[in-house]
Amino acid sequence: MKHLFTFLMLLCISIVANATPIMVTVTTAGTLQAEVEKQVVDYLTITEITISGPLNGSDILTLRKMTGRGYYATNRTNGQLSVLDLTDALIVESDDIYTGTNKTKNNLFPEDAFSNCPKLTSIVLPNSINSIEPNAFYYCEALASVTIPNSVTSIGKNAFCGCKSLVTLIIPDSVISMGKNAFSDCSGLSSITLSSSLSSIEEYVFLNCTNLVSLTIPNSVTSIGIHAFENDLNLSSITISDNVKSIGQFAFNSCSKLLSITLPSELDSIENSTFLYCKVLNSVNIPNNVSSIGKYSFYGCVKLASVTIPANMTSIGGSSFYGSGLKSITIPNSVTSIGWDAFVNCISLVSVSIPNSITSIGWSAFAGCNSLVSITIPNSVISLGQGAFNNCTKLTSVTLSNSLTKIGIGTFSGCQKLSSIIIPESVTSIENYAFMGCTGLVFITISKNVASMGDMVFASCTNLKEIICYPENPPAMGEMVFNNVNKTTCVLKVYDTSLASYSKASQWKDFLKKTALFPTGLTGLSTNNLRCFTANSEVHVVSDKVIKSVELVNLNGAVVDMIKTFSNEVVLPTAEKGMLIVRVQTADKKLQTQKVIIQ
Repeated sequence: MKHLFTFLMLLCISIVANATPIMVTVTTAGTLQAEVEKQVVDYLTITEITISGPLNGSDILTLRKMTGRGYYATNRTNGQLSVLDLTDALIVESDDIYTGTNKTKNNLFPEDAFSNCPKLTSIVLPNSINSIEPNAFYYCEALASVTIPNSVTSIGKNAFCGCKSLVTLIIPDSVISMGKNAFSDCSGLSSITLSSSLSSIEEYVFLNCTNLVSLTIPNSVTSIGIHAFENDLNLSSITISDNVKSIGQFAFNSCSKLLSITLPSELDSIENSTFLYCKVLNSVNIPNNVSSIGKYSFYGCVKLASVTIPANMTSIGGSSFYGSGLKSITIPNSVTSIGWDAFVNCISLVSVSIPNSITSIGWSAFAGCNSLVSITIPNSVISLGQGAFNNCTKLTSVTLSNSLTKIGIGTFSGCQKLSSIIIPESVTSIENYAFMGCTGLVFITISKNVASMGDMVFASCTNLKEIICYPENPPAMGEMVFNNVNKTTCVLKVYDTSLASYSKASQWKDFLKKTALFPTGLTGLSTNNLRCFTANSEVHVVSDKVIKSVELVNLNGAVVDMIKTFSNEVVLPTAEKGMLIVRVQTADKKLQTQKVIIQ
């Protein structure tokens, strides 16, 4: 019993002694383990050590074992080394393999040297090294402190990836490059000082650094790579110098606490998904040099209420502002296209100014913009994508381009407040579901060149009261074009010469109230798109353009009657007799005149 007690006491003394820092000088590379064991019985029990002298692959393997990891990543050891000072150590070239196929090279801190070593918490790197090689500290999850000497010029890819306990880091000004993923998944990193000599922030460098709060990009940096700061959930402030000319895709994706950002003046484009899901971003400048905004650039930026698009912009990419908090947007006349889903579900968007440089609006571009009240689509637009204004539930007024050849699938479906629509003369077809569910739609004007209408175009337009249909021949119909429209009360107006054909045509014949645009037997004058006739001391004016005002002028030049309106058909009672001049102002700012005689 006495002997057992003595043995345990000696063992405890040995363990306590091994917890005391030791210093080792290696004179011959490859002898580190032997030098350590001159001071302790078991080299794996050392917790803190300072080493000087040359180290090769055999010595790196010894250090791996001392920090809890063997030759293979799956080999665990009982090593307890947590604090390592290599200030005066020298990495030398050798053929000794320490893990995988890796060998040491002169003055390069070795690739995978401490990858997956669980015990290492602090290291001071050798003053002699000029590079930290890839994966050097890959997933050293306990590593909390690293001292990088100012001899280092490069940090390899994945060098500190997954070092989750690393909190602060200073990268010396000697460092000019950092490889892909160099500090990704350093979830504890809250403060980092970057080298003033860095030329670029490479891709994925700070990916998933979820505790990083702020960062200043030095003036030396000219580019920021893809995914560079993605998912840095606590990043609220970043300063980028004006020397940065490019920022890669997804660079700030899901930086959900980023409040504002000032983009560099030299930037010429905003790439795809750059600020995707930056949910509290409320301020961003877009520099004048930027000519394009990529897909998903500001997708989900729900607090972004305003943005100024510069005059050099030529295109707005698909889903670029999807679900953002924009309240208004003015698109400059340099832009030629608005991409698909560009402003989908911008539920606070009240007004949009579309310039006459735009030639195409992508599918679903403004779908779900529930606060949008009116829209004017300029005559430059020749293509309007399917569902472009789908479910804009407060949209009351739409002016369509005179260059459109078709109204696409579901373009205005679900626009419940839309009360009237005039199909321009350029349109030859109205595709499936174009106005389906426009429950507030009361008046429709179908221009003379419409030859076909797809399935359920006006289905569930339950308040439809009047359809003015200018085509002389009934347009070809898809299935259930006017499904759930009250065909008993809704009036269909066509030319008197077309009444017979509409009365026989599929679906058109279902309207019980069909009337002629011009009553049979009455004489009238017509020019271009305007027709006038008289009946019972009334002047009737019909146009396939929206009429803004009608004036009756006698032969002395005096205005005797006048009405202001916004319709395609006007009836103006008058007490005058004889010849009158009818002066008609249409919404396209054209003035037409005709003569009528009131008996």
